[in-house]
Amino acid sequence: MKVLTGGDNTQSEYLAHEPFHMDWLTWCDPKADGQSPDGRGNWDLVSPAHYRKDGSLVFTGIIEEVGKVLDITHSGSGVQVTFEATKILDDIEIGASIAVNGCCLTVTDYGDNWWSADAVPETMDRTSLGSLTQQSLVNLERPVQASGRLGGHIVQGHVDSTTQIMNIESEDDGSYKYTFDLDDSWSRYICEKGSIAIDGISLTVANVDDTSFSIAIIPHTWEVTNLSNKTSGDSVNIEVDVLAKYVERQLIHTAEKEEDHA
Repeated sequence: MKVLTGGDNTQSEYLAHEPFHMDWLTWCDPKADGQSPDGRGNWDLVSPAHYRKDGSLVFTGIIEEVGKVLDITHSGSGVQVTFEATKILDDIEIGASIAVNGCCLTVTDYGDNWWSADAVPETMDRTSLGSLTQQSLVNLERPVQASGRLGGHIVQGHVDSTTQIMNIESEDDGSYKYTFDLDDSWSRYICEKGSIAIDGISLTVANVDDTSFSIAIIPHTWEVTNLSNKTSGDSVNIEVDVLAKYVERQLIHTAEKEEDHA
């Protein structure tokens, strides 16, 4: 992907350290005066962080490290969760976003080897975060930078649902086959060889039938994510491929317009 055209090195260096936003997927035509929306230069692609803060961050489902739940403090029907971490703390700041098991949370406090975030009732009800306990292992990922590779697929950190692990089989090559329950409410987005985020991990669907789908887990993924600590019956977060949602919406919109003109 081309990130910048024109501009000086200062702009390039600035963007290289900015979190990637969904809006970057939309190319911007240069304005007549040769300025970008923030007035800094003639760019084909700009960081919305320069001129708006809407939280539309993008993850890729490539887990940076596995953290651990240190403490859970209840506040009404919500909670504050404190996590142990190391790598993702390199550039942490208050207000930063971090995906925890695929759920985008906001940093509210941090210190040496730990950080905290608040989880509101909606988050607790719709994700598997409500089942976390002290010592639970969680997948952690920061938003991708403009200079980073989209090694997985576009993951928004907006969990669609949860599902259960139905079965785990070990293969003779050291890999694993995980089978998950398939819910009718989102089964239409799951297809063989399609992308899906499970607990924030970008994975490829191996097989799918009417009631379940399976994923082949290579040894590396098994070792560097929390999948190695999962057992049958455990709940995991699901985020379907957002591109499938856009395709569905476009098809519905097109069908509605054709019906109106019929």
